[in-house]
Parts: sequence; C-alpha cells; structure tokens
Amino acid sequence: MTLPHISPLHEPFSGQDQVIGHLLMRGQQQVADFDTLQESKAALIKDLKQRADACTAASDLTEAEALEHRRKEYGLTKGQFAAVLGLAAANYGAVTFGKRRLPAASIGRAAAIGVPLQPMLAGRKIKEARP
Repeated sequence: MTLPHISPLHEPFSGQDQVIGHLLMRGQQQVADFDTLQESKAALIKDLKQRADACTAASDLTEAEALEHRRKEYGLTKGQFAAVLGLAAANYGAVTFGKRRLPAASIGRAAAIGVPLQPMLAGRKIKEARP
C-alpha cells in the first residue's frame, strides 16, 4: 500500500512560508469565528424575540403581579427581593399590595433582572429631560 502524494501546500510551512501559513490559518479561524458569530447572532435574535413576546404578553399584568412573578421565578423571599430592588421589605409589601408605586430607581433595577417594563411604567407620567 502506497501513501498518496502530499502537495507542497499541505506540508508544514517553513521560513517565509511560515508567515503565509500563519496568515492562512488565521483567515480560516476568522471564517470559523464568523460562522460561530452568525450562529450566536441568530440565537440572540431568537432570544430577544421571545423576550419581546413575553413582555407583550406581560402587558396584562399589574406592576405587583409582574414583580411577584419574577420574585417567585428566582425563588426569593419578599425581603430578599426587596433588597435586590433597593427597597425596605415594608415598602416592597406596599408596592405588592398596590398602596405604593415602585420608585424610579427600583424600576431600573427591576428591569435589569427581567421584570417587564410595561406594567411598571403603565399610567406614569414620563418627564422629559431638561436641555
């Protein structure tokens, strides 16, 4: 049994050819990275669409329901969740019973951990930024 002849392009690079070989391998890696990036981008777009759909579905929730849903999903106590939002437990309780609205600083924190914005912003007056 004889081995097939290997063309010079398939042999290990040496000397000046080593630089060219390195560049070729980098080019191949960049193509592979691009393909991986494209797959990651497609997965990201799919995830973002699912999140947007979930937020649209969450538009029927009240602020308290949206907060409680996320709290239970994370398995946190009301006190723990209040701390995450930067609130005292009593203030969080007032929000969940509908006696108070979530403070603006806590809305950003809640949104950062996945609470839909729509229920938290519903019925609020949005102040325009001063120039």
